[in-house]
Amino acid sequence: MNMPKSALVVITALLFSTLAFAADEFKIDKVHSTVGFSVKHMVISSVPGRFTDFDGTIAYDDKDVSKSSVKVTIQAASINTDNAKRDEDLRGPSFLDTAKYPTITFESKQVKKTANGLVAVGTLTIKDVSKEIELPFTINGKIKAFGGERMAAEASTQINRQDYHLTFNKMIEAGPMVGDDVKINLTVEAARPLPKPAEKPAAEMIAPTRNQPQQELRRQIKVVTKPPQQKPAPPADPSLDRVGA
Repeated sequence: MNMPKSALVVITALLFSTLAFAADEFKIDKVHSTVGFSVKHMVISSVPGRFTDFDGTIAYDDKDVSKSSVKVTIQAASINTDNAKRDEDLRGPSFLDTAKYPTITFESKQVKKTANGLVAVGTLTIKDVSKEIELPFTINGKIKAFGGERMAAEASTQINRQDYHLTFNKMIEAGPMVGDDVKINLTVEAARPLPKPAEKPAAEMIAPTRNQPQQELRRQIKVVTKPPQQKPAPPADPSLDRVGA
């Protein structure tokens, strides 16, 4: 039996829509999340930093994590290393050039299970370079709280800044002033609201229908009336009680 091509298209669309809706969408809570990094300074030490402005979503399927995905946008100018002069340099053309390239993005293409754990494979875009990276991560759990659900994850990876045209390359006697390898460390908490229970419909007014006589309707409605108030009798005329009147 040959199935029409149009039927195959419909079945395929339904299959993919079912897979898409299997994962719950969580919004990243940046108040309880950190996008951090560290890089070598003068060969012997490391300088930590972070981005303070970012947003993103996680489509999380706890029954099959491989069907999950993540999408994040970082405002590059929010870089913070707790040193105003250094942060100004990092926003400049030799590093992030935030005036020309205001955002950094990551979007996963695949989540795979490996012998060492879970890995999100996706595209990291910094400045004018988009490059596929692997981001190993762990899921810390999912709970119900404050009328919704929350989930948390941690991830880390390493990139070479030269791959993304962050070209500052001043040298000192010991070696490069700024190392090429950048370690990325992420701690993420994300939330989604749970649907509210359905409200009970408001009581409807009872109205007579053609098949419902008025007398039957009156039996359904209890009418409370007050008895009429009687006027007090006028006082008797005392002259009428006199003898011989």
